[in-house]
Amino acid sequence: SWLNWDDLTKNRDQFEFTRAMIELRHRHNCIRKASGFCSLGFPEMSADPALDRTMVMQVLYAGRDQHGEDDAVCLLINPYWKSQTVRLPELPAGYFWRMEADTSLRFLPKGFREKRQRRQFQGRIALSPRSVMIFSLYSTRRSGR
Repeated sequence: SWLNWDDLTKNRDQFEFTRAMIELRHRHNCIRKASGFCSLGFPEMSADPALDRTMVMQVLYAGRDQHGEDDAVCLLINPYWKSQTVRLPELPAGYFWRMEADTSLRFLPKGFREKRQRRQFQGRIALSPRSVMIFSLYSTRRSGR
């Protein structure tokens, strides 16, 4: 559908979400282009259409960021009308997943991560019906991203 981007009083939420997704794309080279080998063993891009025998599709991008550090983005899509629980890709010590977007608004009230939100995710996560979650790799060795 079409959105009037000039009417920010009415469409502020959609504008802020879109801006956050554009910023996410710019922060993570691995989404946009081949960016080098990720030392954590993830391929450059992989897709699992039935993650953990659920209806959830996982798309994982991996590579290097602009500083040469490991980088990965995990997209989880639940098109099903029921909640689905899946396991996030395993990470070595010192790494965790940080939620960047949640279209169900369950974890992120605005749908996207604000700078002060730093909750760490590992293991299993429940996706709300018909929702999308995006996670990015985060290292406890780097505090600036």
